[in-house]
Amino acid sequence: MILELEKSDFYKCKDFIHDESLLEAVAVINGDHPGRVFVDDVMAPASGFIWLGSQNGYIFMGDEENE
Repeated sequence: MILELEKSDFYKCKDFIHDESLLEAVAVINGDHPGRVFVDDVMAPASGFIWLGSQNGYIFMGDEENE
């Protein structure tokens, strides 16, 4: 099941971003850019996606082999 994270919980996805990450994804996770984050588990996310509100795009993140 895919669930939406509260903005105060975006920090749980910091392990998904790295030096080569898209700047928009980093900005959303850091709370500097509007967007919504959806994950597989709100307590310990393994994968999910970011919805870029202002750009109408999605960025997938996390474990690509997570069923």
